[in-house]
Amino acid sequence: MSALFTRVTAAFKRFPGVGAKLAERMTFHLVGMSEQEIESLVNSILDFSLKVKPCRICGVISEFNPCRICSSPKRDGSILCVVENNRDAFIIERSGAFKGHYHVLGGVICPVKNISEENLRIKELCARITPQVQELLFALEQNMESEVTIKTILRALPENNLTVSRLASGIPAATGLEFIDEDTMRKAVANRSRVSR
Repeated sequence: MSALFTRVTAAFKRFPGVGAKLAERMTFHLVGMSEQEIESLVNSILDFSLKVKPCRICGVISEFNPCRICSSPKRDGSILCVVENNRDAFIIERSGAFKGHYHVLGGVICPVKNISEENLRIKELCARITPQVQELLFALEQNMESEVTIKTILRALPENNLTVSRLASGIPAATGLEFIDEDTMRKAVANRSRVSR
């Protein structure tokens, strides 16, 4: 194989879930694409990397700042959904079940991966808890790291009458939100349960 083939295949392998065989198939697919198609693909990736940034308010990636969700007067400003990452926000948004605002933490506390509360957007979350916000919905995986993160956030929150809830059970423990179908996600949001502080 040529050095360029190996280089492109190695680049594809950096994507999550892409192993050696899939990376090779993707590289071979490029061979069959026209120059215009490849140029369009490259330009799309460049545009994405230059124009799509985290929203300064919620952290959801967007071409706009603030994003369309934060800017929309139609969204319910009384409820804030806390997610681990952008992918989770997109999954919930795609389900159509949630009409409030989001807050992307940027991960969960995990000492094994050297992720502490200082690495997360917890202070930014606390700053967003105004009298208008009446409910904080945690949409995190059901695992130990998420539980520690939730408890840390609850300790950092100011004392108020804020309702704290989490997605309803039905989402298997230690399962990422990306594996949940839209119907299950709608039910999980609709049947969310209270979290005691």
